[in-house]
Amino acid sequence: MPKHLTFDDRLHIEQYLLWNYSLSKIAKILGYHKSTISREIRSRSFADKKGCYGHSYNACLLRFDCDLKNICRDTRCKKRLSSCKFCKHCNENCKYFKEDICEKLNFHPYVCNNCSRKSKCTLTKRYYSAKTAQKNYEKILVESRLGIENSMEEILRIDNIITPLTHKGQSIHHICLNNKNTIMVSEKTIYKYIGEGILSTKNIDLPRKIRYKPRVKKRMGYKVDKHCLNSRRYSDYEKFLDKNKDIAVVQMDTVEGNQKIIPCYIDR
Repeated sequence: MPKHLTFDDRLHIEQYLLWNYSLSKIAKILGYHKSTISREIRSRSFADKKGCYGHSYNACLLRFDCDLKNICRDTRCKKRLSSCKFCKHCNENCKYFKEDICEKLNFHPYVCNNCSRKSKCTLTKRYYSAKTAQKNYEKILVESRLGIENSMEEILRIDNIITPLTHKGQSIHHICLNNKNTIMVSEKTIYKYIGEGILSTKNIDLPRKIRYKPRVKKRMGYKVDKHCLNSRRYSDYEKFLDKNKDIAVVQMDTVEGNQKIIPCYIDR
């Protein structure tokens, strides 16, 4: 059984929710446990507070019997003379607000993707989108890999080794070379900890490091398969002209820079 849902799986879940498939049926088709599908839908769905056609968002439990006016005390409000329940800012300004939550969101499918009443509902809706869910998953995946893997005790132990030796004038390379079985982290990691201010040793304590400018990473260009140039070089073009001297040649400018311009030929 696969461990993580892929983007294709999420696209299928979004489609199956529109088709009103049950959790068991979705899980069986995709090959996951139904609890995995349930957690995916509930945790990665998003709230929508846009109201419905012809009505502003209003999730108040008392919205049907409410007749309060000018709650926000804003003289520029166009609905200050009418009932505030028709204003989209009613809920955030009313002290009597009690949220009315749709009961269908507490049970499968937990979202409003296939709800027949969503075009008439002014409550908070929830939707599942494969694209949004994938972005949320990737964001959590990146955040989980940030930070420091070592505990505070490990950091203090490493700091007690590194700091006294750097104050004596020893380089990080020399310290890591002589204490590799004690420090138990790489030289690159030590430089990373110093740069982020995790250790007591600072960059100013490393005479050689402050002398050099930060390295600029060069972006790798696109790799081109050189075999695609076979029979397409300028020498091949010259050979072709020798064999076909009656062909008219038309020259064309290119944007390749200071390179040989390869003319085009037209067979007339």
